[in-house]
Amino acid sequence: MTARKKINDKRRFLYIIPVIFWMAFIFYMSAKNAEASSSLSGGITERLGDVFEVIRNDTPVERESFMSAFETIIRKLAHMAEYGVLFGLVLLAVKKVSYASKRAYFYILSLVICFLYACTDEFHQLFVPGRDGNVVDVLIDMSGALTCMIGGLAIKNSKWRIIIGFMAAFATLALFLFLIFYDFM
Repeated sequence: MTARKKINDKRRFLYIIPVIFWMAFIFYMSAKNAEASSSLSGGITERLGDVFEVIRNDTPVERESFMSAFETIIRKLAHMAEYGVLFGLVLLAVKKVSYASKRAYFYILSLVICFLYACTDEFHQLFVPGRDGNVVDVLIDMSGALTCMIGGLAIKNSKWRIIIGFMAAFATLALFLFLIFYDFM
């Protein structure tokens, strides 16, 4: 083995560092008590809710109901985004660290790691004041990882890139219209 090959073998483990940092970020966010967590997502929701208030022209009671449901949507999308990023980082690390050559192995192992971390994250939340561990949140986390995986696989094929692009645009438009027209009462 050449000296250059030895250095590359050692450097490939550096891809694990971003995974650890992202997992630490998720742990940090999960360690916030319910009030701190709600104030963070509430601030984002308020800013976005102001846009919908102009469009929807809600009464104060309707606005409160809308904002409560909207905050739930924002929080769940944040869970999906966290685990979508985690999947991408884990996949890159697994590809660089593993000697395996099967693409399916990379994706399955990355999903398993994300699933196990989602389970431990929800278990961790059982010990945080005002928070709870929830199986549904594990499923939401995994939907973020799966969405990232499907998107990544689709990007490699130009036909699927177009289809996924249309599906993403349609889903975004559907969510926007749902938020405008749905009565949360």
